[in-house]
Amino acid sequence: MAVELRSVPVTSHRPPCPENTLLQFIGLFYRAGLRLAQWLRRCGRRASKPWHHAGAGAGATSRRVAGAQVLALTLLLSGCGGKPPLQPTESSLLNGTLESQWSAAGIPDEGPVSVAQGVIRLGAGLPMTGVRFTGAWDSLNLPWIDYALTFEAQRVEGQDFFATCTFPVGSPNRCVSLVLGGWGGGLVGISNIDHQDASENMTRAERSFENGRWYRVRIEVREDDLQVWIDDAPMVNVSIKGRRLELRSGDIDHCTPLGFASWRTVGEIRAVKITRLAR
Repeated sequence: MAVELRSVPVTSHRPPCPENTLLQFIGLFYRAGLRLAQWLRRCGRRASKPWHHAGAGAGATSRRVAGAQVLALTLLLSGCGGKPPLQPTESSLLNGTLESQWSAAGIPDEGPVSVAQGVIRLGAGLPMTGVRFTGAWDSLNLPWIDYALTFEAQRVEGQDFFATCTFPVGSPNRCVSLVLGGWGGGLVGISNIDHQDASENMTRAERSFENGRWYRVRIEVREDDLQVWIDDAPMVNVSIKGRRLELRSGDIDHCTPLGFASWRTVGEIRAVKITRLAR
């Protein structure tokens, strides 16, 4: 089964411009211009100046009216004919044939990795286990920027990070990781920003994770900022404009451009989806 693409309606701030309405505006402008020109000519005939002077003035005025009509129509058409915003589409990366596009990351001494019935399972590694998405990103029309990545994850066994997610920010060569439950089990943050990992930079946050409970995660990746929610609670909101983004040194680079990792912990991930966001 091909990846599911579902269009989502978006409310545009550009005023609507149906074809019929546009034609009505054109007709109104044209008729108004004709009537104004006729009125000006009648006024010219009544004036005390000779006919040729009045006619010349009315003709000049008519040309100005016509010019105003052209200008108004140009502005109207430019407002209606702009490039429409991109429509959000949702791609599920664990449905149908795409389930087979996940593979073990190849981290030394990693634990077992399995993908079945829409669930990724990361076995406990020595110390880390990873999985990465190997699908053709561009062929699947997946965005590198202006997208939301959502998934659900749970820590099955252990007490450290269980679904740290590596994702791209603009290109496959510019990735960061969202740490979930690191440094002993309760740290959340982005690694790395300006050479600092999640335990050191401004995105560091603390929260508890219970084993055996599914958590909903949402990451929004935009040109100038990153935002993260866990179970609809905001966890990260950071400006990345002018900042250096990179992966933490170590084997996490095996999970690019999109992947998950656990640290001496059994973790599970499901419902992985990418949604293109309207600009």
